[in-house]
Amino acid sequence: MKVTVRPIGSFIQKLGYSEKELDLPEATTVDQLITRLGLAGIPNLVSREGVVLHGHEPLAEGDRVMLSALFSGG
Repeated sequence: MKVTVRPIGSFIQKLGYSEKELDLPEATTVDQLITRLGLAGIPNLVSREGVVLHGHEPLAEGDRVMLSALFSGG
């Protein structure tokens, strides 16, 4: 299935692109996507159409997801 990934912030530099279409196995979960991208263990936020996704949620054909590292400041 085709899923478009749009990293934000520091993930653009880490992944080397600002948008990329990936060909993933059917029912790939958010956690599996993060692992495939080499970002496992880095706090992150993944959203689809403005809704935050949890790691166990499956992705679907044609999804466009945004991927952001978590950060804080003060």
